[in-house]
Amino acid sequence: MTAPVVASRSTSYENVQKEFVAVILASTVGKRLFPLTDSTSIPKHLLEVAGVTILQRLLHQLENAGFVECIIAIARDDSQTIDFIKDELKQQAAEKDGVPLQRKWREISPIALSSKGAKGASTQAHDPDANASGHPTDPTQGFSTGSVCFQLEIAERLRVTVVRLGEECQGSLGALSQIENTGVVSPKSHIVVLPGDLILLDTISTTGQVQRQSVLMDLVNAHRQSQSSTPPAACTLLLTDVGEQDENGVPLKESAKLKKGGFARDEDDVEYMALSWPNAAADTSNPRVVWKQSKLEAEEDTDMTGATPKLHLPKPRLRLGDITKIRADWTDVHVYVLSPWVRRLILVRNSSDDPQTEKPNSLISLAEDLLPLLISRQFLSVQDTFGSKIDSSQVEELLKSLRSISDFGLFTSSTTQLLGLEASSNPGRTQKLVDYSATSTSASTASSRANRPYSVLAHIQRSAFRCATISSYIYVTKEIVSRSLSMSSELLMLPSNSIIRHKFQTIILHESTVGDKVTFKSTVIGRKCKLGNKCRLNNVILLDNVTLGDNVSLQNTVVGRGAVLGDNCSLNDCQVAPRKNIPAGTKAKSEAFTGDAEFDG
Repeated sequence: MTAPVVASRSTSYENVQKEFVAVILASTVGKRLFPLTDSTSIPKHLLEVAGVTILQRLLHQLENAGFVECIIAIARDDSQTIDFIKDELKQQAAEKDGVPLQRKWREISPIALSSKGAKGASTQAHDPDANASGHPTDPTQGFSTGSVCFQLEIAERLRVTVVRLGEECQGSLGALSQIENTGVVSPKSHIVVLPGDLILLDTISTTGQVQRQSVLMDLVNAHRQSQSSTPPAACTLLLTDVGEQDENGVPLKESAKLKKGGFARDEDDVEYMALSWPNAAADTSNPRVVWKQSKLEAEEDTDMTGATPKLHLPKPRLRLGDITKIRADWTDVHVYVLSPWVRRLILVRNSSDDPQTEKPNSLISLAEDLLPLLISRQFLSVQDTFGSKIDSSQVEELLKSLRSISDFGLFTSSTTQLLGLEASSNPGRTQKLVDYSATSTSASTASSRANRPYSVLAHIQRSAFRCATISSYIYVTKEIVSRSLSMSSELLMLPSNSIIRHKFQTIILHESTVGDKVTFKSTVIGRKCKLGNKCRLNNVILLDNVTLGDNVSLQNTVVGRGAVLGDNCSLNDCQVAPRKNIPAGTKAKSEAFTGDAEFDG
């Protein structure tokens, strides 16, 4: 057997420099989706939405937006995601226009992680389905610490690398730090961080011909174009406008939106945000985020006086001539584009010369630690953001070394890549981004970079949602079902052989059987389900292999795969765990039926 090639951090992963690389954080448990994601079930990114997993939909969106490089971070004990990628993605890529696509797997051996960074990595090419001994590769064996990467490379399509996180991984920034230590992403690339439960409902516009409008494409274009402005964006976050009004124009509360079937957030997900637009470009450009605070925290009555809560917006962040708006119906979906120097900031702020010493400046959460830091320091300078962890000369040298594809990551005419997208010789593949190189200016000195301010921008839309709760999971599924009236199954990524009953906004997947006199409304029925006679389903999700007896009534309910409901059951606003048996005649409202102990996953 050929000895593995030992490579340094910069070459451990044959990484062709990409301007933008997608990073999917898919390592969280998904507690708020319980019991669908309990310890015996699947991780939340493998939950199906209208018959297709969340992860599969997200990868499809990335490919449509022009990405060719994607990193997926999974939990150490996740034994399902790699198998899913191997089986599902390979099967999809087996043929394209009748021509088999070249594909190969590469395995990167475990990397010892420490606070000082990667020690190095070893790589060895493998047969797609077997290790050197000829046996199927088991990614869960032999890795007690550190990270391990698996890469699926498909010609002219998205290249996916899975990073298994180590035991000592704290929060989203801990995951990003471990990814950095593997060396799988070029230090000069911008990264687009996405949660593993994200659903993007792209829109279709008709301007002579039907065109897909990609949320990710627009987000990356916004960040990329900002690099030629002053100050350039260090971070661009994706916000969803979830505001709704009644017939009199009065904003609806979250409880009212939930009652009418809209997208409703949990109370602790609601935030106040202050966004600032230049006077001449109000509501037409990507605003600057100048303040962001939890609604619960902002309205906390610490003095117990019962007084009307007051919002405290730092005055230095209000700029003459700008228009600043404060609202609570913009929601952060935890999608962030981070510039190269911000990636290094994460490692520097979390570093410590003594691993046993408590690190007061450590950052754990991207949304709760890093983003507030960037928002508060953006009016100062890059140097002030790094703080005492690194002196000014080091910051200057760092920014100089991280001059991306051009100054601060701008595209230039000599570069053959767009959006992490190599220029393709395939004439059928269109470019996804506009070339802004004409607006590029000559690079300033490293010293002026370190001492100049930057910006944190927001890109606002209405098509991105997180399936982090049962209510949001039902809402997103309902949205996809309703769009089936006007959009093709291919655009909605509905499985083949699906039956769409447009009149009742219902999708029935392959090999399901339906009894007599069954009524549906806004419902998805999974594969191989069996429904008895006279069942009534309204706003219901049945995952695969569910069995319903006769005269079962379900409303606003999700039933996990393999569950069995006896005759005459009536459930309203309930969640049923996978393989759960519900006795005949059960009547319940707002209840979660947990899984059986013998459930085998």
